[in-house]
Amino acid sequence: MPLTTDSARDSTPVAWFVISKYAMKPAATSRFRRERLPAASHFYGHELGKLHAAGRNHARCACPFHGGKNPTAFSINLLTGGFNCFNCGVHGSSIVDYVMLRDHVGFTMACKILGAWDDNNRVSRAEVVLFKRAREQRGALAAQKAEAERQRRIEVRDELHLMERCSDFASHRLNSVGPKGPEAEHCWMIMSITLPMIRERDAEYRRLAGIDL
Repeated sequence: MPLTTDSARDSTPVAWFVISKYAMKPAATSRFRRERLPAASHFYGHELGKLHAAGRNHARCACPFHGGKNPTAFSINLLTGGFNCFNCGVHGSSIVDYVMLRDHVGFTMACKILGAWDDNNRVSRAEVVLFKRAREQRGALAAQKAEAERQRRIEVRDELHLMERCSDFASHRLNSVGPKGPEAEHCWMIMSITLPMIRERDAEYRRLAGIDL
């Protein structure tokens, strides 16, 4: 992309010659049209819905990439379009980067989708619909995976609570009947079975819930 900053033009003639020769493309051959990009605030408002103000020219919301529920994990710069998720680490410097990640496409295609690429092969409406459908399918698969993990987490939690209740009951009975005798032996057997299961289920629940061990 062409360098157009005033600081670059104020540099020495030699440095500017090097920048012009090796880092810049002539305006006539550069097909990226930054001025055609939608405003970041409008783009993200339409893309992500309600945004929470987070300081001057910044907003936050739940991350659309890893599907987290934290409403402030995803930080957006409403001037530059830059973004960063403090949970999964996904980041970019513009809405072009966002579309590249969202639609799994390269820079040129992302610019075309945003209407910021100047050539005769613009993305058709049908292609945009296909990209949207693919994105929705990925979202549906992610939602199914998240729901399956949630159901498993609930199942493991219920099993853990059941084992804990059984172990607690056996422990309380031992306190009442003493360490010897037929009923005590039965309590010891219950505890020998449930305690390893409690440790196993507790470790699995912590992993599924994302709790640090």
